[in-house]
Amino acid sequence: MNKARRKALSQIIEQIEALEAALEELTAEEQDALDNIPDSLAQSDRAINLQGAVDAMESAAVSLEEAREAIGTAVEA
Repeated sequence: MNKARRKALSQIIEQIEALEAALEELTAEEQDALDNIPDSLAQSDRAINLQGAVDAMESAAVSLEEAREAIGTAVEA
């Protein structure tokens, strides 16, 4: 791989890291909202939807991490 492509991939890694940080912050906010739902509403549609959103964001975070690591492997090859 030439220097220009390595640099471009390194920039993509930086962008993914920024996305991971933003996603982590939003996930924490959504988790806080879920944690603050009163016990009487713990099984409500809103709570279920919040949990679904948290789960989806956590899954997306794993996917971003895997993508970042794969790109890092390509840069090092």
